[in-house]
Amino acid sequence: MNHLDFKGRTAVVTGGLQGIGAAIAKRLRASGARIRVWDAAAKTGAVDVSDAGAVERATQKALADLGKIDVLVNNAGIAGLNVPTADYPVEEWERVLRVNLTSQFLCCRAVARTW
Repeated sequence: MNHLDFKGRTAVVTGGLQGIGAAIAKRLRASGARIRVWDAAAKTGAVDVSDAGAVERATQKALADLGKIDVLVNNAGIAGLNVPTADYPVEEWERVLRVNLTSQFLCCRAVARTW
């Protein structure tokens, strides 16, 4: 495995409780980073990354806990329903866009303001 040096660095990983996000969080920790995971499925401190207010609050909490945010990994995403396009509900389409697209912008905007 390649050595990554994240000692003294801080990171936020969205969607970091399972799958690729969890692997990224684990690798960052193993490489010395202090991290925060933003995930709607968290038992405590859940973050809905598709909600601007929730992202702003999570950013402020991460800053209070970590002192700074050096790295943002925008990993959160959902698949949505598996139905024919003709039957796909507009509300579900909009939910997928909020999680998979809008959240990326919201997280980047919030964290970039801290730099």
